[in-house]
Amino acid sequence: MYNLADFNQVLLPNEKIATGLKDFDTFENILIYNQEVNFDLWRYLDYKPAFIMFTEIDKCLSVKWGDKPVELNKRYTTADYFKIWTSGGLTIKSNLVSKDMDDKKIIQIIDSQGRKKDFGFYVYRFSILADYYRKGILTDSESSNTDWNWGNENTGPVIMPQCSKEEIPEYRGKFQIKNMDSPINYPDSRKGKVVLILQLHHAIDPQKVMIYNGDGKLIIGGSNVRWSVIQFKTKNDTLDFYAYATQHPDRNFDGLIRIGINFAIKIIENEKEIFIPIYQEVSDSTKNTSKYPFVASVQFRVSPWIMTANTQSPRNLYVSEVPYSYFSQEGYISNQKFIDNLKQVIGDDKVKVIPEKFTRNDPWAQDETKFGYSEMPNKQNLDIILNSPRNRGLDVFPIYNIFELENKGYITCGGTGEKSSLDSFGNLDVTPPFGDYKFGRIYYGGCKDNTNGRRMMQAMREFLDAQIVQKPFQLYTDWLLVGHVDEMMSIIPAPKEISKYGFKILLSSPNRFYEILNSIKDENSIFFKDLCNIQGDKVETTVKNLKNNQELKQFNIKCQEYLDYNRSILIKELQYLDIKELNNDIIDIPALYYPDINSQDNKASAYMPGMVNLVVWENQLLIAKPFGAEVNGKCCMEEYVKSRLETKNLNLKCNFIDDWNAYHIQDGEVHCGTNMLRKPYSDDWWSYIPM
Repeated sequence: MYNLADFNQVLLPNEKIATGLKDFDTFENILIYNQEVNFDLWRYLDYKPAFIMFTEIDKCLSVKWGDKPVELNKRYTTADYFKIWTSGGLTIKSNLVSKDMDDKKIIQIIDSQGRKKDFGFYVYRFSILADYYRKGILTDSESSNTDWNWGNENTGPVIMPQCSKEEIPEYRGKFQIKNMDSPINYPDSRKGKVVLILQLHHAIDPQKVMIYNGDGKLIIGGSNVRWSVIQFKTKNDTLDFYAYATQHPDRNFDGLIRIGINFAIKIIENEKEIFIPIYQEVSDSTKNTSKYPFVASVQFRVSPWIMTANTQSPRNLYVSEVPYSYFSQEGYISNQKFIDNLKQVIGDDKVKVIPEKFTRNDPWAQDETKFGYSEMPNKQNLDIILNSPRNRGLDVFPIYNIFELENKGYITCGGTGEKSSLDSFGNLDVTPPFGDYKFGRIYYGGCKDNTNGRRMMQAMREFLDAQIVQKPFQLYTDWLLVGHVDEMMSIIPAPKEISKYGFKILLSSPNRFYEILNSIKDENSIFFKDLCNIQGDKVETTVKNLKNNQELKQFNIKCQEYLDYNRSILIKELQYLDIKELNNDIIDIPALYYPDINSQDNKASAYMPGMVNLVVWENQLLIAKPFGAEVNGKCCMEEYVKSRLETKNLNLKCNFIDDWNAYHIQDGEVHCGTNMLRKPYSDDWWSYIPM
């Protein structure tokens, strides 16, 4: 419901309030076809008669006194008038538009003193065409002020964020404003000329949107510009417009953008043009809710940023070129052997090596960027690279846009708070789709129960929350030295015949390590044969030494408790019924941790290379070589993992890759040193119904 000519309210945001403007012209007001508006008749009278009677009402007009139609020649008193405000006041609606500026729709009254007054109304009709049904086709809306709704059966157009290095015109969200056989001129006010404007809703920050006209000129947004005058050339003219968001949804931006058309009076004050909207936001007296301050409007939603899970088909694998990771007794350590091993498994053309000039000797390709995408109807998905706030050597990598992608964007997220290793993207992953979550759920690590400890920075958590479609949850990783989720779990594809959702969870297990260790009869068998730590000290040890190291065993018992605590989180967040059902979908992968004495609280670091820290490439698993003791000439740890993963049902192939020197002794593994670009999901994100 709208008040006609209520000009004592706030003007367009950032505009100056005009002085002395109390009403709109004489009695020539504007109506919108089939829209019911409040008409404060008493405000147009410079006296207060005892009563009035309606003596003439144009046939196209529906006039109500409260909730009842007005009766001709019936007395309506001033006291009666103020009583009806709680039931809607005096309202007017027209089912015909004006043919031209001589075609006024008339209401005539006579007052208690016999004086007659005519109220003339010009009736206009406009339509906003947009891709309401998300099919890539512009259609009209059934409502003059549409709301955006989730689900395939609902409506609401989509726009993309402008985050590519160069503008990609086809990703602009097109909409049109059509004049529906209405006059192209508007009644002038005594205070100024009446114009039609395209306007942002007052709650929208204009810096979050850019609107272009059909000629490609930026007319709204990008700064503090909130409105633009528009002009039709004919009674059935259609004007083209294009909208971009300047960013994804975030903590201070829910991703909804309302754009509308409005009438405004242009006045000149102190040699400056000031525009005053005729339709302004008012409150519903019965529901205490706000109404949209537009003749007509459309609400867009900005496409979220969506991560892809391990079960999605791979496109490319990225790895840093690090010719001198650190200096050892053997000279500078390079990761070239590691890169060669990757190429042998998945092919030269699929391994994209990030040149050293971009890596700046930073081996952790996973930590710097995370691949995702945004999508709009009937358009190719836009690959969007999320840059982490860690800002180390590889920080230059996404900025230089060396990813070989046809359509790509780049965003960064960070905050002013103190950074920790938990802000790197080895600590950010997503499950495959499951249950109610068509796009899976993002997960990351942090401290237990959000008490004192390390967490991913708030700005990043809030950004991830704001994307909505992959509702994030937090695991407990603060017990780990680096603190990343990929240090303790990973997810692999699995047939639904042997899993609840079509995937299995690989979870680190010190218990499983000690079970295997205790089963080895030859206690002189060697773990980590001929290997050294980063200081160059020999680390090889025997089965007997590991069995007898009670301090290490007790530390791993504690680590197992932390891992079991994460199982309880997974039951709830992944919608399992109980621990038994969850454990059916968990495969324990042997792991051994040691306390880092240089860290606070002796946090855990991988003693044996972490095998859950792996890469999934279709049915190939790229796993850190564990260098376990040999039993019958084969590594006991590798054989156990193959027995669990290379089954007929899973149809996976384990490829154990030596990452000891290049990554392991620097507290990382295969997943940490690589990054994957995968194909988007087949489902449309707007089909999702938020939980």
